[in-house]
Amino acid sequence: MSKINSESLTQKSAELFDYMISRSESITRTEAIEFLGPTWGEHYVLLAKALQATGKIILKRGVGGIQYNPRKRSERSIVTSNLSIIKSYIEANFDPELEEAAKKLGSEKLLYGPLSDYLLENDVFPFVQIHGDDRSGKGVWKNPDLICLRINESLHFSLGVYPKVTGIEVKEFFPGIKELQQARSYLTFCHSSYICFYHPEYTGKDYDYLVDSLRQADVWDQCNAFELGIIVAYKPTVRSTQIYFHIAREAPEKHLAPEVIDATVFKYFSTNVQIGIKKALKEQIKRIID
Repeated sequence: MSKINSESLTQKSAELFDYMISRSESITRTEAIEFLGPTWGEHYVLLAKALQATGKIILKRGVGGIQYNPRKRSERSIVTSNLSIIKSYIEANFDPELEEAAKKLGSEKLLYGPLSDYLLENDVFPFVQIHGDDRSGKGVWKNPDLICLRINESLHFSLGVYPKVTGIEVKEFFPGIKELQQARSYLTFCHSSYICFYHPEYTGKDYDYLVDSLRQADVWDQCNAFELGIIVAYKPTVRSTQIYFHIAREAPEKHLAPEVIDATVFKYFSTNVQIGIKKALKEQIKRIID
């Protein structure tokens, strides 16, 4: 595999342009990343913006896909002067150390703890347990990365107080169909399910941009179809060391039988957490009858 540096990135950017031309002069972000492959796909935004610097392409809003600039119809190939512009842009914006740091910050496992803290500190869920890659014999797609529980405290005249259980699948990249199917599978034993992933361009300031970029990446509509919520992990600046989270789409709730809820709590929550859940249920029932 070629070493990732300004020269190899410049070459890969030119290859991306040629691929776009061959695909009717326009490709989606997903198509571009699939063409680049997992290693080069991580640098898609950099490659796309380097091409933009030449004036030969138009970036779709939110750095979604790319398309040929109609004002450059006579230049359907990357020439030497273009390569010089691309390389200059990459050298000014590519820092291997920062790239590695961003990759680590966006890695799946390193999102578990910060996400748990966010959910607890913001009272999204009073009970959160991290499972991550520990399947404990449960098999593929049977173990959410995080499983959460809350109790409906808005009831005043019903003793049917059931805990609401939510599964969360965490990814370090924009999810595809496989990842969404995985999150969807948790609805067999959870009331709701979220997909959480790192968004390298979102800074927490423009919700319209966030939704548009997720539509461009074919994530928003797919999550609607799969009945999933969306949690986006992001950094407010390139050099930020802290990860923040934004619930971009609330997860709809499915009905679950009480025995399924019981089985989920026993299977996925530790004994100490189960004791805390029982205490919270008792307090809620006491509030109702007092």
